Amino acid sequence: MEAPALIPHPDLKKYWRWHWAVWMILLCVPLLILALGIKYPGNLILGISFAVMFALFIFLRMYLSWYYESLSYTIEDDLVVGKRGVFWKKNVTVPFTKITNIDTSQGPVQRMFGLGTVHVQTAGASGAQGAVAELRIEGMMNFAEVKDDILKLLRAHASGKVSPAPRTADAATAEGDTMQAMLVELRAIRSALENNE
Repeated sequence: MEAPALIPHPDLKKYWRWHWAVWMILLCVPLLILALGIKYPGNLILGISFAVMFALFIFLRMYLSWYYESLSYTIEDDLVVGKRGVFWKKNVTVPFTKITNIDTSQGPVQRMFGLGTVHVQTAGASGAQGAVAELRIEGMMNFAEVKDDILKLLRAHASGKVSPAPRTADAATAEGDTMQAMLVELRAIRSALENNE
């Protein structure tokens, strides 16, 4: 059963803008001050550097909104799916059979906005506090509930209480036709090999 997509809380954009503003101030303001205080040609070089960095930050500001729109997560009966990306789309599917750890994190700035991140880790992507988690479900206001929902489904899946989705008659027929075609092909190969001997 596919659950509805989880969309990050809109305050995630505010959180990102806060980071954006801090980095812009830390990097652009000193460049501008230096450019105003140094004589030519140093001020020209620093002025150009400031303009390039400012343009980069303006683009980043627009990119963050586009990136937010691309984020969605789905928790199904036997896997967790994350989708993201503006220019390069990335879909991460983590089956329950591969999950080794689920934890949450909430930094001080995230706490100001009431947001947190759920880290879904697999055996091949282990690390401290989700540093290299296979899937990060970020920007969730109810991140503890999301973690609990995944854990409940994971336990139900491990105990066998969640059965796989039933196959439709069309899928069963298609599979039977494929198997029959494979059998015919194998017999033809066997016959050809016996004739060559």
